[in-house]
Amino acid sequence: MRNFIALLCAVVWVLMPVAARADVVVSFYSYDLDLGLTTHFPHAFVTMKGRLADGRAIDENSGFTAKSVSPAILMGSVAGMIEVKPASYINKSVRHFDITVDDAHYAGIKAIEAKWRALPGKSYDLGKRNCIHFVAEIAAYLGLQVDLGKAYVKKPRAFLERILALNPFLVAITPPRTPKKSKRG
Repeated sequence: MRNFIALLCAVVWVLMPVAARADVVVSFYSYDLDLGLTTHFPHAFVTMKGRLADGRAIDENSGFTAKSVSPAILMGSVAGMIEVKPASYINKSVRHFDITVDDAHYAGIKAIEAKWRALPGKSYDLGKRNCIHFVAEIAAYLGLQVDLGKAYVKKPRAFLERILALNPFLVAITPPRTPKKSKRG
């Protein structure tokens, strides 16, 4: 009888519906600054790929940028927007690190994105509210230490390399740049 109950419990346990586990990978990217000020914005952005617990496939990206890239961004605040980039842009960008999140954290990132999308008026400011600030908010929400010091707010790659340095448990996907050697020796 004892063996029968153990067998019955094992069968019931195997046949019980298992809660689906979400696996959405959030990847943090930078695109090296384009000094020609072409359409290569945003310079820091995230992608999200994987499946939610309900089975829905996720393949998204977002960054915050100026609606119109012009010299006006150097003068002060301009209209901003959340932008989605094509695969060709992502493929030319530098992937720094990944974090796997559950459904709740995915929803939280989507809420951050919605908040930034709804910012009124001249919401983009190169020094105070740019692509790095957007990515920093997502990183902080995910529990990462973030440094928004002046040395990083206009340097996406350096900013993401700084996050890696502040959070040693993260695994670098692209090796950090090595400082250039001076010709003076």
